[in-house]
Amino acid sequence: KGLSQALAFHPDGKSIAVGSIDGVITLFDAEDGSRIDSLRGHNTEVTSLAFHPDGSTLASAGYDGTVKVWDLRVVDTSRSADSFATAAVPSADCRTVYFGGFTGGLRSWNLETGIMHTNDTLLPHVGSLTTSVASPLLAAWMSDGTWHDARGMIVLFDAELSRLQSWPANRPLKPQFSSDGTKLLTRADDGSVAIRSTDT
Repeated sequence: KGLSQALAFHPDGKSIAVGSIDGVITLFDAEDGSRIDSLRGHNTEVTSLAFHPDGSTLASAGYDGTVKVWDLRVVDTSRSADSFATAAVPSADCRTVYFGGFTGGLRSWNLETGIMHTNDTLLPHVGSLTTSVASPLLAAWMSDGTWHDARGMIVLFDAELSRLQSWPANRPLKPQFSSDGTKLLTRADDGSVAIRSTDT
């Protein structure tokens, strides 16, 4: 029910999460396509899904102005407000969720204390996020406008949202860390693939 808007593979490869335009997140068996469960909490379109590397937690963002963290072991959810969140991802230790949207910059939400921190000194639109499983690093594609006509960059942050490095990237693409966290795979403005060192 509803058009698929966000997708994520479970780390074990046995299931997938599908977020739809009606706000429902459905978990499916990756082999036979059968429905495993449905997660209801967003009121409208789900824009981003990301599993924690151990598969126990799923972060979601939606146009209803919320970021949710689902504990898949007990199907629990926490809640926070954001204006049209377009990306959300849990940290490697599962204690923090990083998220952002069309405005307001990049934010972190400590799930243990409930405290939020915002880095709004850079470009306002967060289009995609990824975290390293091997180091406390976060990479974001950020821009000053829409995805199709924007001045953008890939920005490398530490866990406290301090900017470490950045590279021009006007075309949106979700960056990817190597397994040891020492390299970041991105796309350059000419469309070529670029491998960046995360050493600072």
